[in-house]
Amino acid sequence: MGVIKILPVFIVLAVLVVSGCATQPSKPITTIKQGFAEYKFLNDLRGILKIEPETVGLDGRFDLIFTNKNNITLIFDGSSSIDNAYFRVVVLNFMTGLTTYLTSNNMQLPPVSTFYYIGDENTKWYTSENNSVPRPLLSSPVVWLKGPHTGATENKVQLLDNKIAYLMGTNSANLTMMSERLLLSVMGINSIEDISKKGFEVVG
Repeated sequence: MGVIKILPVFIVLAVLVVSGCATQPSKPITTIKQGFAEYKFLNDLRGILKIEPETVGLDGRFDLIFTNKNNITLIFDGSSSIDNAYFRVVVLNFMTGLTTYLTSNNMQLPPVSTFYYIGDENTKWYTSENNSVPRPLLSSPVVWLKGPHTGATENKVQLLDNKIAYLMGTNSANLTMMSERLLLSVMGINSIEDISKKGFEVVG
């Protein structure tokens, strides 16, 4: 009889232990490496990779923009000091990761030009040195940034004809996440499984 009373207790304990293990949250994936090159992200890659980049026109090769040997043009509306601050941080983090990826894969970062306009893209344009210039022809690949005060009404990474990549975020955190999604697209990582398939490994 004693065994009959004790056995259900062990069963209940086992169920509780198993249930507890099943509900343990997965550890965030925020760092991956490829050889000696390490990439740190501010967001969990599981969340980033739930974002589906939108492609219009050609086959959606984000990497073609950044392995182009001619030039990359960054464009933004410079009318908001708040968005300008967001853009500086996002571009710095993105370009750091991109440079690491290209150099570690024996590629070179193309020259980068930056232009901005104030409020209306059909009026005056300026260089990153604040020199007034005619509207750029945009013949080279372009990354067009839009923040919460400069036209972003949704969070999106969009590629138009393998030439213009639109990066839109409705706040600083979303803009950062979109930039990290863009970087992963360039690296060919579009799912968690792609991390190992593309020769990367999770750190931590």
